[in-house]
Parts: sequence; C-alpha cells; structure tokens
Amino acid sequence: MIRTTPGLIKERFDNQRRVSKTWSMNVSLPVTLEDFVRRKVAAGEFQSPDEVVCEALRLLQDQESWRADASRKIDEGWKEAKSGQLRTPEEVRHSLAARKENWKQAHGS
Repeated sequence: MIRTTPGLIKERFDNQRRVSKTWSMNVSLPVTLEDFVRRKVAAGEFQSPDEVVCEALRLLQDQESWRADASRKIDEGWKEAKSGQLRTPEEVRHSLAARKENWKQAHGS
C-alpha cells in the first residue's frame, strides 16, 4: 500500500547529491523486503530506508527504459528485414566483433 500525503514536500539530496523535492509517502512492505532494507542500511550501503527504496525505484525506471529501447530496436530491425534490408552473416559477425572491441576498450579489458 502506498499512501501519499498531499502538501508535505521537502527538499533532500539524492544519491548524486542533487537537491530534489520529495513528497512524503508511507509504504507497507512484506516482512522479507523490510528485512532486506534493514540489512542494507545496517551494512552501511545506504544511509536510510528512503535511500534503499529510491535506488530500487531508480533501477526499475532504468529497466523500463531499457525495455522500451530494446522494443524500439526490435521493431526497427523487423521493419528493415521486411523491406529487404538484411545483412549477411559476415556483416553481422564483423559488426559484433567491432562492438565487442569497443566495449573492451571502454571498460579496460
């Protein structure tokens, strides 16, 4: 259950130390998730339960964004394939090898 309290707005710093306005909310969690949140704070990974929940929601936003981007790319590829714009297996292998090399260089591998 999520309950928002209209009008209770406060300023706080997010994980990147940016000031953001927040609304006060009460969230009920199953015991297993509550224990998880408490362990994260106790281990020093987060300063408060609020930070744990904010990070979880940020990750959920990232996941939704990734899915939307992947879906768009799949649709684009499908349209290209239907219009006859296909690549040979050699072109695909070359493209993947180049992308892999770029990734390695960017990540110091």
